[in-house]
Amino acid sequence: APTFEPVTPCTLCPNGGQPTAPGQALTPDFALPFQVTTCAQLAASADLQAISATSEYCRVCTLCAGGSLASNLAATLPNGQTCLEQSREAPLLAGTATDECRRVQADGFLSCGCSTVPPPPSTSSCSLCLDGSAPTIPNGNITQPTSLTCAQAFSLAPFITDGTTCSAMQSQAQDRCGCPVQCDLCANNTFPVDVFARFSTGSQTLTCQAMFDRQPILLPPVNCTALQEHGTSICGCGQSVVTPNTCEICENTSITVPNGLFKSFRNDTCAESAVDAKRDISTNCEAWQATAGSYCGCENPNATANMCRLCSTVDLPDPYLEILVSGDVQTCGFLEFQANINNQSLCATYRANFATACCPAVTSAATSTRRGLLTWSMNDYSIVLTTTTLLVSTMFLFLY
Repeated sequence: APTFEPVTPCTLCPNGGQPTAPGQALTPDFALPFQVTTCAQLAASADLQAISATSEYCRVCTLCAGGSLASNLAATLPNGQTCLEQSREAPLLAGTATDECRRVQADGFLSCGCSTVPPPPSTSSCSLCLDGSAPTIPNGNITQPTSLTCAQAFSLAPFITDGTTCSAMQSQAQDRCGCPVQCDLCANNTFPVDVFARFSTGSQTLTCQAMFDRQPILLPPVNCTALQEHGTSICGCGQSVVTPNTCEICENTSITVPNGLFKSFRNDTCAESAVDAKRDISTNCEAWQATAGSYCGCENPNATANMCRLCSTVDLPDPYLEILVSGDVQTCGFLEFQANINNQSLCATYRANFATACCPAVTSAATSTRRGLLTWSMNDYSIVLTTTTLLVSTMFLFLY
């Protein structure tokens, strides 16, 4: 059990002696519970006489906190001293309430076999759990920076100043101490396929894209597992994440997408196409600019100069026109985009297969062929097309 000094009155000088410099002004580096300005006043203070020798204000610093004894004085501390050498220097420090003394005592606990954990320092840069919370498994055990219970590690973490040591301890604490983990919506560095699906976090409703953009978030391990299960079932996690490139769908990068809510070529918005262009491979950037960028109102003369047009040399009369392709509904604008990717390797094939459906002759009185408009003037041709709007229904799925 810890042992303490006898409870006796505190004196300024050892053995009750008087100061030889009574007029010396005091500049103590730790707080006193009363106001004095000189050594003489401090020595004569009745308040000082009332403080017991076990008080934080009067006790000298010791290697072990709480009066416990070191079991391994031959051990070497991080500063190169042995525990015995440090035990002889500790009384030279200010009282036990100082951070300097508490850090010495933390080393004593970690390296010298002291049995008592000191109080935490006033400032620190490390905590056992990433969010500073207490471990939910206090009796768990970790081996970084040494063999400790989670409760002990929680008290000692504030004394750790080395970032690598702190990170190693926190990594073990997530599993062994029940600390919150850094959790991603999609496990294994994957991406949600259905970015528009929604679920409730309890306090708000977010799309899968919004939750993905917020990661990582701190959650207890069991909650992280639940989140990722919903990421798979609701958001369709599993698509590999593509490192964003610098593609802008407007060649003039000093401007934003002219109308971010305007329809692009897949019945999504221009703002969404701008994000998709950044997530695609960089070699497809010009295809995005020539099609989605142009439809969204960007002036892209470079990309459109040599683009593959399904309608030979003219723009699509209606990039939003939907046709049936191998059982799936596709817009003509998206088909033209596909004709332009991969260095236009499929340009001739796409023209041969889709020009008839996507490029019916337009009259010279067509009122508008400007890209980016939702309405187009066309003659009425008896071509059987699928006109069902392919809008993605936003699924309101709830996570509880």
